[in-house]
Amino acid sequence: MSRRLLLIYLVVLGCVAMPMNAAAPLSDAGVERGFTDTVQPFLNTYCTSCHSGEKAPAQLDLRKYTTTESVVEDYSRWNRVLARLTAHEMPPKQM
Repeated sequence: MSRRLLLIYLVVLGCVAMPMNAAAPLSDAGVERGFTDTVQPFLNTYCTSCHSGEKAPAQLDLRKYTTTESVVEDYSRWNRVLARLTAHEMPPKQM
């Protein structure tokens, strides 16, 4: 499961980072579609049951990220999310 989380997180980063391959850049619509079709369903399935509302752990309410723009605006927080996933601190073992 943690490999799957890391893969999805990399998709999130791919959605918000500028495409580095000039030969085949992603369109804005393609990035949004990837976020809507892949990232949001994943977060809703595995993350928002804990990380939502005013009392969310680490004050991380993932439901507020409804577009790639909302993710980009809070990019530093997503770097911390990646650090927690990479360190295997998240998700909790029981999850």
